[in-house]
Amino acid sequence: MKKINDKNFYDILKNNKLVLIEWSSEYCMQCVALEPTMKKLEGKYPNIKFYSANINDVNKHATAYGIMSLPTIILFKDGENVHQFYGNLPIDVFEKELDKLWKK
Repeated sequence: MKKINDKNFYDILKNNKLVLIEWSSEYCMQCVALEPTMKKLEGKYPNIKFYSANINDVNKHATAYGIMSLPTIILFKDGENVHQFYGNLPIDVFEKELDKLWKK
């Protein structure tokens, strides 16, 4: 997954139809455990742009989006927050929502 930061945050949302951002920290064990799931999803959904947002590098936007726990995963469609996930969830939970977005 590519890294996102406060400087390129809005450009990424503006220039991509579907974006998934995983808010995490290297100190968060649930975030580390979620990495293999995110890599599998990224391979399965090549038309969705996957980004990792280290909470320390995207602090301004973490506050704006009310990030209170890690990991938090936000799906954006046309720059709008359309769905949020919290925690290290099974891959099928993500797939169900990604499939709905992709078909719209």
